[in-house]
Amino acid sequence: MKMAMTEHFQVAAAAAGILCAAALYGAGVKVPGDATAGSVTFRAGREPIVFGFVWSDGSTNRITVQPADTALIVDQNSGKKYLTPQAGFEFKGLGVVDFVRPNVTIYRKAIREGYTNDWGTLPEIYGKEYRLEFKPQGAGVEFRINGDYAGVLPAEARGRLVRVDSPFTEKDFAFTSKPDDPRYLPLDLGYKSNPGAMSNAAVTLADGAIPFLAPTSANLDIGVTVSQLSLYPGLYGDSGYTGRNAFDHARDSYLFTVPMRQYSHAWLLCAVEEDPSKTPTVNVRLTRFVPTGQNGGRAYSAIADTVCAVPGPDAQQVGTVVVNGKTLPLWRVEARLDLGKVIDLITDPHGKWGRGAFPMHYLDFEITGETHKYRKPFTDERPYPDPSKKSAVHVFGVTLERAGADVRFMQTSLSQNKFNDDEKPEMKAAVTPVLPGAYTLSWTITDADGSGAGSGAFTTDQAVEKAIDLGQKDLGWYEVKFRLSDQRNSRLITEHTASYVLLGPDTRRAGYESPYLGWAWNGAH
Repeated sequence: MKMAMTEHFQVAAAAAGILCAAALYGAGVKVPGDATAGSVTFRAGREPIVFGFVWSDGSTNRITVQPADTALIVDQNSGKKYLTPQAGFEFKGLGVVDFVRPNVTIYRKAIREGYTNDWGTLPEIYGKEYRLEFKPQGAGVEFRINGDYAGVLPAEARGRLVRVDSPFTEKDFAFTSKPDDPRYLPLDLGYKSNPGAMSNAAVTLADGAIPFLAPTSANLDIGVTVSQLSLYPGLYGDSGYTGRNAFDHARDSYLFTVPMRQYSHAWLLCAVEEDPSKTPTVNVRLTRFVPTGQNGGRAYSAIADTVCAVPGPDAQQVGTVVVNGKTLPLWRVEARLDLGKVIDLITDPHGKWGRGAFPMHYLDFEITGETHKYRKPFTDERPYPDPSKKSAVHVFGVTLERAGADVRFMQTSLSQNKFNDDEKPEMKAAVTPVLPGAYTLSWTITDADGSGAGSGAFTTDQAVEKAIDLGQKDLGWYEVKFRLSDQRNSRLITEHTASYVLLGPDTRRAGYESPYLGWAWNGAH
């Protein structure tokens, strides 16, 4: 949808530095007091577009949408850069660059050079359509750009959002007072649609037990993700692959950026190609990718993957898909996310790593084909889809389910679960219901031989923090496996595996004269 915005307003705004947006653009658009979300759709061009979000105390936060030039560092030692002008649009104020042309920094050298050599022939970026959504929340205002979460502006003591100043008028805005579902988060895949063999599909959904955005012909051909290992660097510690994000629009990738919550399940609407050379499986992933350059990125130990067969034990037919006159089953797939594997990314985020102006408010959700099972020396291919198992699955809908209760695990030892001297061997666990109900946290302890060494459990319907006794009669290494379940239906929410070691008294006497030393990766070694 094209929006009217005169050249006069754009030039005047840039010249004035957007110091008085309301005066330049008129009275602005009022945000209804009962609004739970608003949005504005526009096309970005050569001149900056400024949105002023005005609070009830009169203060204003500004987001400026403007063309972005980026640069690729081609020589780390000399600092030599290759300029990539007109790469996309910056959403200044949110710390987001939405790439319209490729973000060449994330690709293998050969792919990167192919893009940079042809850079001048790539289509211009101007005219890109955007839907900027803003959702007033108790803590502030959440933003989404074309369906992907882009951060939050804290409300602090400024009251509520009352007006949006911009070059646009009321007819360009849409508001809703419909409250968010506290359990389910439907994702918009329309902006990422890549239907492949299932273009122009007609979808009939006959079961509404799980809320999805109304399915259309838009869908994701998961088979294309087999190319990822050939596109992105595969060396250990290279963040090209694990530094991608939704705003890169990375090739053959289906990445969604979502608010940081504890999600326990993903629900997919799927159809399967009748192609015996392809594999009827799909993988869902929860993590937080981080663009931290060489020897950075995200280790596989903090990437939670779940592979599902379609059809399979967790798939139920809920409708049909008609493609080229052929009727196929529409499957609803329930995938339990491996939340426990990435729980520390949510409960104990490191503020140094991340992206955007508010980097620790997001997670990355991705859909791929079935991944490699094993790592190799000096490289780890486990995050990548296996090229020998090209997926036959197409995804027509995605909804994330929030865990009914949040859980957090806290180490009490100064040396991170290594207990010696007179330290009391224990850790703490907190359970906080976010949906009404009773929740049980249970745990089992095993020793290095796999023999049982203790267990326990507690059930609560309110926020509680408990100390978990880790004491044993023998010194050594132990594993603790936690399970959080919803008592209403005995449904497993998540599992988390921790470990600890019981040491004897610290009798070391040597100081710096000791002939032994420690070794640390990626430092002096």
